[in-house]
Amino acid sequence: MALDQPDTLVVCPLRRLPEVLAETGARRLVSVLNAHLIPATPAAIEPQHHLKLAMSEYVDVKPGERHPALGQLEQLVAFARDWSTGPDAAHPLLIHCFSGLNRSTAAAYIIQCALNPDEPATLIAHRLRAASETAAPNRMMIALADQLLGRKGDMLGAIEVIGFGQPAAEGRPFAVPAWSTRTA
Repeated sequence: MALDQPDTLVVCPLRRLPEVLAETGARRLVSVLNAHLIPATPAAIEPQHHLKLAMSEYVDVKPGERHPALGQLEQLVAFARDWSTGPDAAHPLLIHCFSGLNRSTAAAYIIQCALNPDEPATLIAHRLRAASETAAPNRMMIALADQLLGRKGDMLGAIEVIGFGQPAAEGRPFAVPAWSTRTA
């Protein structure tokens, strides 16, 4: 899937952010990584359209870092729903973390599950795997989102079904459709 399609979620690593932003024409950005690594809002993005979610990837966090929190995932879902109902959905929603493997792929999966509440989580997870062989969504984020979205363990179970992705130091940018079928 091309990275510049409307109604898509594009995932990339921090290192590739400038190039992917230029390629996609995205007008909304989600940064989900350690606080000290969150980049300044790019000139192409309005400050209110850059969601900055400071969280650690690791189970054992260092001083000053924090685990994913339910409130952050509520912000993520609200931000995505706002994007999906406005004119910016004509452009991809760009999501990045440090490596483009864990937190950003979890965020994309969470958004897909939130925007497609009647779609089985396993089908959404398989679409994610088809788009990225290296995606390894952060399981702590998924467990919290499962609770938030009332999916009764299905989201985490689906991630277990697709398994950890192929080992990689960094993921390649990829796109997934935000909706299974667009009804809005």
